[in-house]
Amino acid sequence: MLLSDLYSDTKKKLDNFNIESSEIDSKVIIKNILGLDDKDLIMNTELSLSKNASEKLSQVIAERTSGKPISRIFGNKEFFSMNFDINKFVLDPRPDTEVLVEIALNLIKKYHFKTILDLGIGSGCITAGILKNSEGTYVLGIDISEKAVRTAKNNLIKNDITNFDLIVGDWGQSLNKKFDIIVSNPPYIITKNIQDLPKEVKFHDPLLSLDGGFDGLQSYRSIAYQSFDLLADDGFLLLEIGYSQYKNVEKIFTGYLYWVPEETHQLKSPLSSADLKFSSGSIVKRGTEILPNIFAPAPIKTLFPILGCLSPRTFPVPPRVTECKIETLSPILAVSPITRL
Repeated sequence: MLLSDLYSDTKKKLDNFNIESSEIDSKVIIKNILGLDDKDLIMNTELSLSKNASEKLSQVIAERTSGKPISRIFGNKEFFSMNFDINKFVLDPRPDTEVLVEIALNLIKKYHFKTILDLGIGSGCITAGILKNSEGTYVLGIDISEKAVRTAKNNLIKNDITNFDLIVGDWGQSLNKKFDIIVSNPPYIITKNIQDLPKEVKFHDPLLSLDGGFDGLQSYRSIAYQSFDLLADDGFLLLEIGYSQYKNVEKIFTGYLYWVPEETHQLKSPLSSADLKFSSGSIVKRGTEILPNIFAPAPIKTLFPILGCLSPRTFPVPPRVTECKIETLSPILAVSPITRL
């Protein structure tokens, strides 16, 4: 049979179960099972499917139609033109989150920023996207899940990423270093809404990466409180937020003297570098601005909340952490036992 016939047949089977991504999923399935690349798909060669390959194809189609994401079936996912190993301990990287990387890279280029803090590093995709596309930049990644940190470390090494350190901890409680940019895609789904998420998400992404508490905002409160002392006075905080959370997140952070650019609520995925435009007055002039309506001058901390396209996400309060486990430790850090306030 022709490769195009195999593709059509595979796509039809996925379409019968209303798999919205049937087109790309069919290509990924065929490429993985037959060991092909995009060029092979274009060539549309004649092929003979072995019994083993045929059985594997049927098995994968069955898994996909049951709701298991392609990335979970094959254990890997592409993000920012890199490949990441994915397991049950990390969130499946999504195109939405590439917006965070795009904006971070724009700020790094514009202000020559060098130090980045990635809160909740997960698979390491945000850190990898930043370091792969900037020079002389350092990233510290932190996650409460030791297994997530180990996954991130493996992915960064796999993609030839250097100049990073990784720590297991509860957000930034153990740190006393200031960073030019803090970036995070925290849990932001309301607990009761998790049951309404697509089965690809609720049954396969880790709950720790989804559950944002009773109102979906618990992580943002923790980050707002902890990050103010970790962010340089002319720095930027980049966050992915739920589709309806902009005003609530803005309220949390302005309470900690963060300044939110007026147009950020319009930033939605997909967004390319060319689409990211800062008008005068909507981005902080380094070290020269003060917040209006504040009794005394205060250094500006800038928040960029980026709307995610996936519905909610949230965060159950994790168990108390009694020690800090370090993958690698830079001398710039003063690490102490982690406690929850």
